[in-house]
Amino acid sequence: MNPSEELDLLVAGWLANTLTDADRRRLVDRLADPAAAQRWRALADLEGALAEQGAAAAMAATKPSSARPARRRPPQRARTQPWAGLVARGLIAAALIAGVGWFAWPVTAVDHRDLPTTAGKRLEAGTALTVATDETIVLRWDDGTAVELVGPASTTVGDGLGKSLHLDRGQLAAEVRPQPAALPFVVRTPAATATVVGTRFVLRSDSAATSLVVEEGRVRLSSADGAHDVAAGDSAVAGRARAPRAGLVAWWPLDERTGSLARDASGNGHHGDLRSGAGWATDGSRPVLRLGGGDAHVSIPATGALAGIQAGSYTITARVRLAALPRGSIDESEEYAVVAGRQGWTLGLHIEPDGAILMQHFDRAEQPLGFVTPAVVRPGRWFHLTGIVDRPARTTRVAIDGRIIGQDSWPENREARVYTPDEPWHLGIGSPDGLSRWSLQGDLADVRVYDRALAALDIAEVAADGQITE
Repeated sequence: MNPSEELDLLVAGWLANTLTDADRRRLVDRLADPAAAQRWRALADLEGALAEQGAAAAMAATKPSSARPARRRPPQRARTQPWAGLVARGLIAAALIAGVGWFAWPVTAVDHRDLPTTAGKRLEAGTALTVATDETIVLRWDDGTAVELVGPASTTVGDGLGKSLHLDRGQLAAEVRPQPAALPFVVRTPAATATVVGTRFVLRSDSAATSLVVEEGRVRLSSADGAHDVAAGDSAVAGRARAPRAGLVAWWPLDERTGSLARDASGNGHHGDLRSGAGWATDGSRPVLRLGGGDAHVSIPATGALAGIQAGSYTITARVRLAALPRGSIDESEEYAVVAGRQGWTLGLHIEPDGAILMQHFDRAEQPLGFVTPAVVRPGRWFHLTGIVDRPARTTRVAIDGRIIGQDSWPENREARVYTPDEPWHLGIGSPDGLSRWSLQGDLADVRVYDRALAALDIAEVAADGQITE
């Protein structure tokens, strides 16, 4: 087989996604030769009809078509199936004419203190990059695709066909321009592989897990557990997720099994007391807190960071399984069910009679500020709830099962209500023996309070860490 025939077969194999790793490396080596690229351009110039057919085939590669499998089938031998080789040449010619930059995929590194000589210059495949804490590096490709790495992080620029990175650890945010269907943008991590044709997403990786939030488009996340597509607004975690510790003020796993103490696993000493019939139950092999309504609850003193947390940004998360929705009685004592919050003008996570989730807080004039979701929670199933107060952004957000449902904003100059030391935090109730009792009937687990507004990736990881299977 002469070199031209070999090249035809390699390209046809690439179009059909049948190349071995060794064949891919050989194809990359061949097409780095300027003479080879010049040959393809010459073929395109000589055969205008071929270029037109190739452009149509390239368009078909990004849209479903009943003819697509036949067009992409590789020839067994170039001489016996010359049409497939012609289509391969036409597709390459179309890519060159369109300026896709198809095989080289040059990368430019900017804004990185350790790479002063490469800023604005191309990076070779296999280049390893390390980003220090609180620093960033931006990688750009010639088609406008950009990736921002947030330190601490380490990554390697991929080799082979298409654009790719290997993220060993850290976080990145990417805006990927539309890619050829046969050459998607790929991010590999120790735990998973994310495959992208064109989208915006944020991804974080360590040795145990990969977390993904998709802002636009769709990303396929593959791991040892399988593969699934993640749509815009959704998140996914592959591997064993670990919830973030940064900003964790209190964490009540609610897994004691016995006794009247709900321990704070954050190490900050915010232990709670089970009161008025609150007790322990088992869901499968996992202990949970069981609340039967009435005055049953857990009481936590508002000391330390919990005392004035409402003055800044904060996040409350919890797992809940209702036995019944609140009845919404006219005396207001059952208007809501409080999951976790502070007595007085009760800030925190509430469940409404129709199953909507309310994250509520108050300003100094005791005017409510918050966001309420559509009716989503129903009895008998575990839900992971997150309520976020982001004071610099003046927004209140709610997430359910790791996915942000929505948010609402409030006007400027609305400082938080000041609470007194005798207004404690509660799990499962608003105000014991009061008009705003708002008690919860059901099970609680894994309640956390952060002194910051969790980002979308953080929310996904908290929701995935310790998930209770039905």
